[in-house]
Amino acid sequence: MNDFGGHITKVLRDSTAPLSETDVGVLRILPSPRFCAYNRDVIAAEYYTADGRYGQVCKELRLPGYYSRGEWLTGKVSMSPRHNTVEAAVIAALAEQPAGKRKASTDG
Repeated sequence: MNDFGGHITKVLRDSTAPLSETDVGVLRILPSPRFCAYNRDVIAAEYYTADGRYGQVCKELRLPGYYSRGEWLTGKVSMSPRHNTVEAAVIAALAEQPAGKRKASTDG
């Protein structure tokens, strides 16, 4: 298992059920990436971090490499270079979280 720094605790592969806000700490890698007409790319995975932040891992059409989208990211897209794997794109995006949001909350 990759080290997601406690932000992701479970990885689902080939799951057909979409994630909900209660699926905290879960990365769902889609069995078949789906096209996003709005952003003109494909979504390969989605995740909720342990502190409830939602993100998507995407791939541009006809270009190699994965990147992440999320509300906390500058311009809502990861600024890191494109990555060879979904997991690497998630790890890079998590490293871009603001300092106050890096640790998962333990409050109930």
